[in-house]
Amino acid sequence: MKNLAIIPARGGSKRIPRKNIKDFLGKPIIAYSIEAALQSGLFEEVMVSTEQRFPNSL
Repeated sequence: MKNLAIIPARGGSKRIPRKNIKDFLGKPIIAYSIEAALQSGLFEEVMVSTEQRFPNSL
């Protein structure tokens, strides 16, 4: 059985619209969660669950 990380990234923030792809210290906020999951070595696959469209560069 594969270990799968699912990162929920709801895009409907009322205070900060599209906050998941807002730049923070040089990269989108969601990138920090994705990188942490990948670098942990615990998961074979990392998925982001969202209704937003993300640039392919993430």
